[in-house]
Amino acid sequence: MSTTATALLSELEDLRKVLDSKSPLGTTPMGLSSVGAPSGNGMPHLGMPTPTGMSTDLKFQGTSRDFSRSTPPMSRPSGVHFAATPGSEYMMENNTMSGYTAALSDAEANVDRLSRAMEAAEEEMENTFKRTTELHRSTAERREAEILELRKILAAKERSIDSLRETLTSTKRSLEARAGQAEQAQQAAHQDVQRLLQEVRRLKQEGVQAKQEGAALQGEVGGLRAAMQGLDQEKYSQDEQLRTVQRQHRESLESIQLQHQEQHANMKTQLHRLQAEYATLQATLEHEITTRDMKLDTVGQEVDAGRQEADAARHEADAARREAETARRELHTARLEIDHLQEKLHAEQEGRREALHRLEVERKKRKLQGKQCLECTTRVNDIAMETKVRTSELERRLKEEQRTRLGAEKWLQAELKSKEELEHMFCNLRDMVLKKDSNAEIDQLKQAVIGLQKSKHSHKAKCHRLREYDDTLRTSLERENDRLREELGQAQRQITKKLYSQPCVDREPCGDLLARCRRCHNQFNLSKPPENACGYHPGDLTAHGFGCCGVIPKQGSAPVYCHWRPHVA
Repeated sequence: MSTTATALLSELEDLRKVLDSKSPLGTTPMGLSSVGAPSGNGMPHLGMPTPTGMSTDLKFQGTSRDFSRSTPPMSRPSGVHFAATPGSEYMMENNTMSGYTAALSDAEANVDRLSRAMEAAEEEMENTFKRTTELHRSTAERREAEILELRKILAAKERSIDSLRETLTSTKRSLEARAGQAEQAQQAAHQDVQRLLQEVRRLKQEGVQAKQEGAALQGEVGGLRAAMQGLDQEKYSQDEQLRTVQRQHRESLESIQLQHQEQHANMKTQLHRLQAEYATLQATLEHEITTRDMKLDTVGQEVDAGRQEADAARHEADAARREAETARRELHTARLEIDHLQEKLHAEQEGRREALHRLEVERKKRKLQGKQCLECTTRVNDIAMETKVRTSELERRLKEEQRTRLGAEKWLQAELKSKEELEHMFCNLRDMVLKKDSNAEIDQLKQAVIGLQKSKHSHKAKCHRLREYDDTLRTSLERENDRLREELGQAQRQITKKLYSQPCVDREPCGDLLARCRRCHNQFNLSKPPENACGYHPGDLTAHGFGCCGVIPKQGSAPVYCHWRPHVA
């Protein structure tokens, strides 16, 4: 329709030029006078309006629709009576009036046809504008829906990340509580060690007192030989009990010396000296026994003193047994706590495996969501850029979570090491409170200490294996993160490819108007980003004198045809 309007305008302009090339309006052609005035040749009055009665401001405006309405239709004047005077002037006047009448009739018909064509063109432009407006509105609504969906997806991802962060925080709190419990157990074990050291010092003091008492008895046993003859058997039994008590004290001191030789070097020297003193005391007592055979006069007093000492030794042995039983109960409690900690550790490992499983499920969901985002974000360049920024933010948060997880793993390794040291300490305490009664059992205790040292190395190997397992898990997690980054990069590349690879074919030839698609011919250099099927912003094309059909492609639809028309101002 725009081509037809252009042709009508050209035809009207040509008609105006033809009319202007003839005798101008407002003059009397061929000597015609005004109304009621005779001509210079004596012609009578013609009885019709002269051309001077017409408006001299008549203009043919091709773009005005009111021209045919404001201009009354022209007809041939009636009642014209020409004189019968023959001559060339009358013939020329008649021909001129006939030419004017025919030209004006054609011009009126052309103006009416042009008005109808312009009305139809305006109606078509209004309909096209309405369709374009509706199309842009639907496109904007669809873009808003896609943006809302992407925001929902991002909110779901943020919620999943927050849940993982809360899980990590709860795990950290539980591990801190377990570390506090282990520290308390370690403090209790340290207190037990201090208590045992105090017991050793007390035994040393008792040995010194026994030595002093033996020295005092050495001066008194001179008169005991006469009284000892009737009580040899009782004295022998009492001596055997005394030797048993001494042997028990000596064995306890030797076991304590073996168990603490690495940590208490000074105590080892003191224990050796105490052992020598006990040996001296034993020799002194044996000498006293041999001398007491010759001194039986005061045997009653000596027997009473020996009985008192035996009772004191029995009380001390009972107290030592009670302390050993208490230590055994404490050791049992510590073992129960260790078992509880191991159960907690297994539970934490199960929780970690579940977290890895949830991470795998989340990765699959994220992959599916990435595909959905790929389908939703086509043809929207600004949404693709926003998705890229958000993806970078997610990667940064994922790296922070990885660093936090690595710190938690290191902290867990330190806790395992402290647990190993605590177990070793508990084993030492157990061996320290178990007091044997023979040299063979002491040798077995030494072998047990050697076995504990070997088990320490096995614990170290186990910790090394755990570290290797953690390194393997960390490596697999890094590979998974790299794969996720690669998938995100592929999704971004596919989005870019989808956005900038839509088919574009001209439906109508544009000729020399250069209204070609940017991706097809690349003949425009516009500043704004592409927002339609052809890659041009409608405002830029309108500024260059072209109008767009407003067709926007859809995902999976047929090829879109771009046809541009000259913009008629």
